Amino acid sequence: MLRKNTTSIIVIIILFISIGYFLIKNNIISLPSLSNISFNLSNIEKNNGNQISDESITVTKENLLDTEGASSFKQFEDDVIDSTNRERLQAGLEPLKVQNLLYTSAHVKAFDMLTNQYFEHISPSGKGVSDLSKESGYDYLVIGENLALGEFDTADAVVKAWMNSSGHRANILNKNYSEIGVAMIRGTYENKPALFVVQHFGTPRSICPAISATLKKDIDEKNAALAQDEKTILTLKGEIEANKNLFSPEYISLVNKFNSLVEKYNTTLTESKALIANYNEQVRLFNNCLSSYQ
Repeated sequence: MLRKNTTSIIVIIILFISIGYFLIKNNIISLPSLSNISFNLSNIEKNNGNQISDESITVTKENLLDTEGASSFKQFEDDVIDSTNRERLQAGLEPLKVQNLLYTSAHVKAFDMLTNQYFEHISPSGKGVSDLSKESGYDYLVIGENLALGEFDTADAVVKAWMNSSGHRANILNKNYSEIGVAMIRGTYENKPALFVVQHFGTPRSICPAISATLKKDIDEKNAALAQDEKTILTLKGEIEANKNLFSPEYISLVNKFNSLVEKYNTTLTESKALIANYNEQVRLFNNCLSSYQ
C-alpha cells in the first residue's frame, strides 16, 4: 500500500512538472513570423532612375546609317557600348560588361517597338524593362533602360544625345550598373525611316549573398510540425486533466505520451529557432548588400 501511494505521488509530481514545463516552453511557440522579412526588390526598379518616360530622344539627320559601310548593325551596337563605356571611364566609373541576356531583352524591346509602332518605356501590353529582363532569364538586382529613336549616322551620335538628357545620362553614369546589352534595328516610324536603339542596364542578383530557399523550406516544415504537435499536446493535456483515475494504466499512458511529445516538441523548437536565426542572418546580409544599390 505504501508503495502504491509513493507511486501515486510520483505520477502526480511528474504530471505537474510536465504540465508546468509545457506551459513555460509554450511561451516560445510564437516565434517571429518569416512573412515579416521582405526584400522589396520591386522598389529598386522605382528608385534607380528607371522608366524615364518624361523625356524621349529623337534626332533627325538627312541620311540613315549606311549599313553597307564600315559599321554593320552588330558593329553599331558594339560601338554604342564602347562609347557608353568611354563616358563612364571619363567619369571615373567601371566599364559595363556585355551581358547576353540583356542583349536579348534589348532586342525584344526594339523589335516590339518597331512591330507595334510605339516609343515608350512601357509597351502597349504593359511590359517594361523589368518584365523583359525576367523573360530573358536575367535575375536582376537593379535594372534600367535607355531608348532612342531617329536617324543616326554613328553610335557616338546616339550616346551624345543620351548624355545631353539628364535622365538618360544618369543611367549611363549609374555606378550601380555592372552589365549592359544594346540593340539597334532599322525600320519606319510614323511612315518615316528611323533607327530604334535600346540600352538595357543591369546588375545581377547573384552579386549579393544568396538566401537559401532550401533553408526556408526546412523552417516551414518544422513550424508545420510544431503546430501539429502543439495541438496534440493540448489535446493530451485536456485528457489528462479530465481523467480522475490517477492510478489507471490509461492515465499513466497519457502522461507518458504527453512527456514524450513535449520533449520532441522542445527539440524541434530549438532546431527551428536555430534555422530561423541562420535564415535571418542570410536575409540581413542580403539586405545590407541591397541597400548599397538603393
